[in-house]
Amino acid sequence: MTRPEQRETERRHIEEFLRLAGITATSFDQPDPPDAILTIDGRRVAVEHCELFERDLAENRSNVLALEGLLTKELKASGLCLLVGIGANAASPAFRRLRTVERLAKRLAALALAHKDDTPFRPGIPWIEAQGFPEIVMISVQRSDEPLAIVSPSFWGPGTESIGDAVMRKEAKLGRYRALVDDAWLLLVTGVNWTQATDSVITSGLQVESGFDAVYLLDLRESVVQTLKRSCLRPE
Repeated sequence: MTRPEQRETERRHIEEFLRLAGITATSFDQPDPPDAILTIDGRRVAVEHCELFERDLAENRSNVLALEGLLTKELKASGLCLLVGIGANAASPAFRRLRTVERLAKRLAALALAHKDDTPFRPGIPWIEAQGFPEIVMISVQRSDEPLAIVSPSFWGPGTESIGDAVMRKEAKLGRYRALVDDAWLLLVTGVNWTQATDSVITSGLQVESGFDAVYLLDLRESVVQTLKRSCLRPE
């Protein structure tokens, strides 16, 4: 993402946060740093924007996505018209290397072919694990008009871990603009894509300690704002 694209993303997320939180800003500037300076209730408020992400999911992303094409290729080579659905544990070390994923695709194709006469075939997790697929949480095999694989990444986020790391990283920037504003807020964003597994359900009721005057979580998956540290401007 280019810097202008990043700035546009920051502005879009901050505007959505303001809308969902019911906050009116009479001015909106992007001096960089901070990511934005707003005027709210006559006070200048710095907003630092941070998208949450799970490092292992980000590192595995390309190989998790590659599994779908690799498995479809193996199914086509078999000449059988099967639709194979896979739920992948996207944080698994198995997705660190493409070569490992290529071998996984071959094994999954062989499993699907072995159960071509059992369709629809949907074994439970204990069966899947017993077959030596710890990186897979769901398998579905059924007849289809053409060979096709569909892979759905699966992961339940750690919640407070990614939030705590983000707060610490962003607090290092506070000294740069404290003299420019009356208050400093941190806006954490999640739910943009599946590598952002932390959500407002996991973090329900969470409160954080921070040098920021307020910390908010914008969950775009659920279209909600959660207050992790309350601002004196928003006491209720």
